[in-house]
Amino acid sequence: MKIKTRNVIRSISIAALLAAGAMSQSSSTIFAALAQSLNETFDNWQVVCSSQTGPRRCVASQQQTAPNRQRLLALELIPAPGNTLTGTLALPVGLIADAGVTLQVDDRPIGRSLRPRNCGPAGCLVSLQLDSATTDKLRMGTTLKIFVTRAENGVPQVYSLSLEGLAAAISRVGALTR
Repeated sequence: MKIKTRNVIRSISIAALLAAGAMSQSSSTIFAALAQSLNETFDNWQVVCSSQTGPRRCVASQQQTAPNRQRLLALELIPAPGNTLTGTLALPVGLIADAGVTLQVDDRPIGRSLRPRNCGPAGCLVSLQLDSATTDKLRMGTTLKIFVTRAENGVPQVYSLSLEGLAAAISRVGALTR
């Protein structure tokens, strides 16, 4: 009986040491990942940076979710040379891609109609190349309206994103990626 008890205690001790080693290794991995990422809030915009797979990549982003927490749309913007922006707009499933996507800042149209570059089960992606004048309108505006057409009924739909905090978020992304 003493030998069995000793073996059980030895097995438990070895398991505890292995678990402690695994926990310390995973926590150091977690802390390393946290040290390589950054998430800051500027009113309605997030600045998100990650450098886990190479040089630091930062974006100014905003997402909208439905009550069931499913993402409706997301916009990521990155400052580019000459006061321009590049980015990606992720829209929900069920749009007529050929109808295009149009944008307005505070009820003023900006640019031309955009076509999604890719639509799939997760939604449609639209690439954005925004010139200096459009970037200035976004920085000074209050609301970005996104016009799409629903496939199920052909009815136009408008999504609105607050631009509050965008100017500060874009400036911060620029500072972090210089």
